[in-house]
Amino acid sequence: LKAAELLLQERVPRTGASVLADDLQIEETRTFSGRGEAVMRVFTNPAPPVPEPRPGAHLTYTFKVTYRRAPDIWRTVELTSTQTLRELHAIIQNAFAFDFDHLYSFFMSGRAWDKTSEHAAQPDEGGRGVSVTLGSLGLRPKQQFLYLFDYGDQHEFGVQLVDLNPDAPKGRYPRIVETR
Repeated sequence: LKAAELLLQERVPRTGASVLADDLQIEETRTFSGRGEAVMRVFTNPAPPVPEPRPGAHLTYTFKVTYRRAPDIWRTVELTSTQTLRELHAIIQNAFAFDFDHLYSFFMSGRAWDKTSEHAAQPDEGGRGVSVTLGSLGLRPKQQFLYLFDYGDQHEFGVQLVDLNPDAPKGRYPRIVETR
C-alpha cells in the first residue's frame, strides 16, 4: 500500500485533496499481457455517507475561502446542505466586498478551466451549472476546489471544506463566520 500511496502522490494534483493508501479500496484488478505481464489496480475512495441532520437542526458546510493573490486574506462561511453553489458564490461576493458584475465558475478539481470539473454560472451546452446543492456534491472534509470570479481579471479563491455539522441550529444561512 505504501507504493500505491507514493504513486498516487505523483498523480494527484498538489492543489487537490490528498489521498492516503489506507483510505483506498481496490475496485478491480486488471492483468495485461504482451511483451511482459503488467497488473493495474483500479482504486476507489467512496465518499463517506453525508450525516443526517438531527431533528430540528440543519446539516451545514463550513468553508474556508482564501483569496489566492493574498493568501493571508480569507473568510470562513457556513451554508446548509440544501443551498447551492450559486449561494456559495453570493456569500463569497459579500464576504470579500466584490460586486456581482462578472461571470464565475467553480472547478472541483482545483484547476482553472478544467471543463471536466467545472460548474459554471452560464454553462456551455451539456455543462454543469451552479444550481446544484452542496449536499449533492459528495464533498469531504478537507476537500479543496477553486472558485474563479471575473474571467478577465481571474480572481481565484481556494475553497476548502473545513467542517460538516449535522447539529447546526436553525437560523439564517448562508452566513460569514470569520474574517481575516
